[in-house]
Amino acid sequence: MQEMDFLRKQMERDIKKNDVIDIYGGRLTLVENVKDQEYAFEWPDTAFSAFSLDGKTEGNALRFMNHASPKKANVASVEFFYKKIPYIIFVAEKKISPGEELYYDYGPEYWAQKGIDPQ
Repeated sequence: MQEMDFLRKQMERDIKKNDVIDIYGGRLTLVENVKDQEYAFEWPDTAFSAFSLDGKTEGNALRFMNHASPKKANVASVEFFYKKIPYIIFVAEKKISPGEELYYDYGPEYWAQKGIDPQ
């Protein structure tokens, strides 16, 4: 899988705190057309609130990151807009060593939609 090869290549080097790991990939679609929020990001309270970036069927390796508690997570998402186009990037919250798994806190909204308490 090409995406996983990219992620492995990224992990062959030290990643410093605040380094950009990559831009999240997916299909920009209307929120109402997203059937499963598992891999989707949204921009509430912006001009793009009707849209979602859905990585379920297409995207890059970042969609395969596992959840971790905020204390254990080593990656954070950042919303930004470039030339009026919305993006999600992932940055290192702390130093990440080669071979160390990337962990992302999915957030309370993700778990609430599933009816699960991640504690």
